[in-house]
Amino acid sequence: MMTLSARYFDGRSSRAHPVTLSAAGDRIAIIGVGLQRQLHIGELQIGERLGSAPRRLALGDGAYVEATDHAALEALLASAGHRFGGVERAQRSGLLVAAALAAFLLIALAGYRFALPAFVDNFARQMPKEVLVTMSDQLLEFLDNRYLAASKLPEARRLALQQRFNSLKKSPDTIAIEILFRNGKDLGPNALALPDGRVVLLDELVQLAASDDEVIAVLAHESMHVQERHGVRALLRGTVVATASAWWMGDISSLLALAPTVLLNSRYSRELEATADSGAATLLKANGLPASLLASMLRKLEAAKTSFGEHGGWAGYLDSHPATAERIQRLESGEI
Repeated sequence: MMTLSARYFDGRSSRAHPVTLSAAGDRIAIIGVGLQRQLHIGELQIGERLGSAPRRLALGDGAYVEATDHAALEALLASAGHRFGGVERAQRSGLLVAAALAAFLLIALAGYRFALPAFVDNFARQMPKEVLVTMSDQLLEFLDNRYLAASKLPEARRLALQQRFNSLKKSPDTIAIEILFRNGKDLGPNALALPDGRVVLLDELVQLAASDDEVIAVLAHESMHVQERHGVRALLRGTVVATASAWWMGDISSLLALAPTVLLNSRYSRELEATADSGAATLLKANGLPASLLASMLRKLEAAKTSFGEHGGWAGYLDSHPATAERIQRLESGEI
């Protein structure tokens, strides 16, 4: 007869009683000092095996037995007619566990690569206008208080640039862009699209451009970031769990508090940059302007960034979309 040492708990106290388990036909006997119980194998609630932790057999009246010799216990139960389920057998198969882990990692990777962008895109497009305005106000206040100053461009120059951009032929569903002129001090030439449709344009970028057409090319690129809500999508990708929770619970205050920092430190993905470049090129061509204007400005901005960086400035602070050779090549070759 197969026997096994175990510990018996009566369910009323934490005291353990040494017992011996044995099997006779389809019945399990539990025998100890002052204790003798027999139960049909079907009356036992057999807990799952969890590593080296003691395995529990619940007796149905609050009492239970714990055994640490898993192999002996499984042999004892099998001799009484117990058949372990498919899930439990799979858990003890190293090959199946490894396969399950690999499948989980593949599903997680696919979710990150495909499901998350789709979720973020849909989420960003449904975000209310007032939330976008609040995010933009907070980010603008943050920049104005720390790094930006009032524009030194003449009012007539600023008005001319705004009117020039407004006069471009655009599709009916294009979001209107308001240009906010600022002096970047040590930031260097740059432009930044705010989530609600405003675009911060620094004096230094206007001065860097060889013509107003080059400025318009940069504004066209930034307007595509606004149109596609790329800033919000970058924010959501960086804080997707916290954002979803805040949205579900109806409390977005924590998200709004984090928004300025997260937006400033976000880097548009290559996919989002390609989309903005493509949209800008289409807009420029529709108005008789070559896409190479944007490539020319990207070269200048890249050179200016290096120059400011050498002097310890903040040139890269707003640099959410650095120029790359690949982007410049695509714009100059007419691939987009």
